[in-house]
Amino acid sequence: MKRAWIIALAALLLTGCQPTPTEDIVVNKGEGDMRDIVQDAPAEDAADGTAEPKQISALHARLNAPEYWTMENTDAGFLIVAEEAPVVLPLADRLPVAEAELRSLTQEDIDRVASVLFEGKDVKWYENTRPTKEQLMEDILYSQERLTQAEAGGKDESYIRHWRDRVNEYQEQYLAAPYEADLKQIDLNITTIPNEYREDCQGVSAGATIDGDAWTFYARTGEGNYIRAEISTYSSMCLDEPYKVHLSKEDAIEQASALVAGITDELTVCHVSPAATPKEQTERNWGWQVIFMREINGVPTAYASEQIGGDMDTTVSEPIGYERLTVVLDDKGLCSFSWYRPMQITGFISSDAELLPFDEVATRALEHIATRWKYNAETDEDIRITITRVELGLWRIANRNGGYYFVPVWHFFSDAEHSEEYLERNYGDGNREDRKTAILREVEASDGDISGGMTGDPLTWGSITVNAIDGSIIDKDKGY
Repeated sequence: MKRAWIIALAALLLTGCQPTPTEDIVVNKGEGDMRDIVQDAPAEDAADGTAEPKQISALHARLNAPEYWTMENTDAGFLIVAEEAPVVLPLADRLPVAEAELRSLTQEDIDRVASVLFEGKDVKWYENTRPTKEQLMEDILYSQERLTQAEAGGKDESYIRHWRDRVNEYQEQYLAAPYEADLKQIDLNITTIPNEYREDCQGVSAGATIDGDAWTFYARTGEGNYIRAEISTYSSMCLDEPYKVHLSKEDAIEQASALVAGITDELTVCHVSPAATPKEQTERNWGWQVIFMREINGVPTAYASEQIGGDMDTTVSEPIGYERLTVVLDDKGLCSFSWYRPMQITGFISSDAELLPFDEVATRALEHIATRWKYNAETDEDIRITITRVELGLWRIANRNGGYYFVPVWHFFSDAEHSEEYLERNYGDGNREDRKTAILREVEASDGDISGGMTGDPLTWGSITVNAIDGSIIDKDKGY
């Protein structure tokens, strides 16, 4: 229940920050077969397959793409600019188009993950009827402390009511919860797991205390198809570094890469950012989040933070989410591991596809960036939209005949700066802090707690994704 509350809170905060565009910006509706669209690059642009990858400038030249993009555009009736926005290209000279399908996680996968993550530790796993009475008592005491502080500090009634409800909820759970000593010891073997909300599923559900931390280990095969081992569920934070974590970003990448190398050699680091969870979950509530995604022939997936199906109506069948492996580390070591929906490559349509030049892609992207921010511009005619980053890489899209493709795409990331008149009209003398400053202020005021606080990934603002082959717009929420 705690995790469900955290996920719901994060979803509310993230979706509440950005109005939904009033027009459908999707162009590519999945019509046409990728084999009818893809053409191989001219032979003179392709490597011979034995040479070292060309320098990044060679790929920039091939696509006539700047290394840093500067431009102004007012075609939409408001200003869209790029001011030395980095144009990031993969360190490879061939851009493949591959066919892929989901693969089901196996007992071997589960055993290997557990062995790598907890190497050298004598771990005893127990049936996961958590939380136990011992854990719930900690939750009760923590929530009662926050309630007392809220009442003494004159917080608003909704905040006080939240912590009062938490205390009551944990007290009710405590009555039916088992003691740790009464839990049954189990192995991490795939079995049938009862589910009160849907049909029973095949997987693993276990818990253990490791070096004083309460861990859970979940796995699902078939629908869902994931492995999670964690102290808590961490959310991205758009700060420069984790709060009071001394581990450097570089060391976090090195440690996470060493762990993942023992599990798979098909994924590569695509994104790194701070991540946090409420102290209600664990005192180890900050760390570096290192995200790995699929790499094909040396070309990585181009990271974007959107999750597939995240903004779709609940009456619509949710598409299969994107493959993503995430490791969270702090000064003590591993805090969280998750691997969702692993894929397997089944073939290639092209080992080096011919791509549109950058200026054609940019023209299409600008049209849809204008649509993306049209709602905001209607209330602020002097709004300024800044393209902050452009990145080329692979992305998974659905094949209408079943399965998936990995195709080269461009992500265009942008952010808005409102006019002083708009800020004065809407905020007056109130707080006008930018998002990062506001989050940092709240984090420091609570000594690192993010309960009720703001979350957000630095690349979370609804990037526009353009198919690098034909210029069609890909809706990442739908998967095509």
